[in-house]
Amino acid sequence: SASTSPLRRVGRATQSEFQAFTARSGQQWASALAPLAADYYARNGDWAGVEAVLQSASGTLMMGGATFGGQGHMMDGWMGWAMLNLRVLLLDAQGRVLSDSTNAWVGRALSADERAGAQAIVVNNRQVGALVVTALEAPIANSPASDFLVAFNRAIIVAAVLAGVCALALGTILFRQITAPL
Repeated sequence: SASTSPLRRVGRATQSEFQAFTARSGQQWASALAPLAADYYARNGDWAGVEAVLQSASGTLMMGGATFGGQGHMMDGWMGWAMLNLRVLLLDAQGRVLSDSTNAWVGRALSADERAGAQAIVVNNRQVGALVVTALEAPIANSPASDFLVAFNRAIIVAAVLAGVCALALGTILFRQITAPL
């Protein structure tokens, strides 16, 4: 219907802006992750097993290294990144994906455009890889990102309904004032 079309446009615009916000925060996450990855590579000489470091980093970085009740990090594993609506890609020095938090792009060579926001990982003055942290295409269900978008869209609908009711009430009052002398 005609009344839902503007609401859908607002919903899509909100999701688009939220994705842009998440992408910007992804660059900050990549900057924070790069030293952890560089340290791992310096200690091990390769990337074998780096997934454990990247997986636990979402909880470690988010909580400043704090753990809760000895149970480990708040959001261990790749799920922590998904809950933040983020995808983490570790690239080798040639731009090939070595690790992907969604497991979809492992082995794929990223284009120059896809690597544009990558954070270089440098060990002994040599780039050994790069990190790309970007927004997921769509937030996972029941994640904070998904909950935010649902709540925001609900607020838009409520605001539109209230605006419609106010417009009808004001229109009725004006109609009566104009037609009362007749």
